[in-house]
Amino acid sequence: MHNPLYYRVVRQGSQTAEFHECSRCQSPVFASATVDGQDYAVVNAGCLASSQSFGDSVPASFADESADQRAQRRARNWCLLTRLTVE
Repeated sequence: MHNPLYYRVVRQGSQTAEFHECSRCQSPVFASATVDGQDYAVVNAGCLASSQSFGDSVPASFADESADQRAQRRARNWCLLTRLTVE
């Protein structure tokens, strides 16, 4: 995000992840979660400068997942978060 004044963190639904958003454009930039003491994150490819090089977005719903299933999916599919700097 270009302006830290627009940075905000929200939790939704299950409260098991933090969604890091731009409050100006309402775009989720990335999400982070802690699973078994390890921090994970996933980036919204649509926010990247080269987003057109990714495939089309695919609708997904995780509403039926248990908290344990969410944690397992995040640990399996998200990247390990090693450093987060918000300026």
